[in-house]
Amino acid sequence: MHGWERADSLAAVRSDEAPERLVTLLEQAGVDLQSPNAQDVETTWTVMAQFAAEHVEDVAADNPDSDAILAQYGRYGPRRSVTLDMTRQFIFHDEDGEYSHMAQLSCQFTFKATRALRAVPEANLWSFELSLKDFFDRALAMPGFVAVRDGALTPRALSVSYGDV
Repeated sequence: MHGWERADSLAAVRSDEAPERLVTLLEQAGVDLQSPNAQDVETTWTVMAQFAAEHVEDVAADNPDSDAILAQYGRYGPRRSVTLDMTRQFIFHDEDGEYSHMAQLSCQFTFKATRALRAVPEANLWSFELSLKDFFDRALAMPGFVAVRDGALTPRALSVSYGDV
């Protein structure tokens, strides 16, 4: 195991505890949640990889599509800020195995929409049918993630949010 694959041996949390677990991991890694810097961006993606490997108790472990990760980059929100986002999506089923609902835990950085960042086309990548290692390797190689890394850009904000979709 490379530290990227899901591990049932790690302490499992319930989906409603996942936001607190992610924030705890970020704080333990030294990420400044209130005033993040360029290094915090890189550290956050390392933490997301660790977090993605942790089992969530109330998500069907036998259905790989029930627990997925999305990486995305684009111009969204007020004043069309540039965002880098990784979102862990949980799909829930009822006791009969039928779809019940979906929730997402998002970890998003917002950046000033500089000319260089606006030139990078929007993109997204889902983890479906990829190992976690392959997903994170590909996600971090996406042009938006590379542009932020190469520019050592300081984000305006970091937000962690969770809710049904």
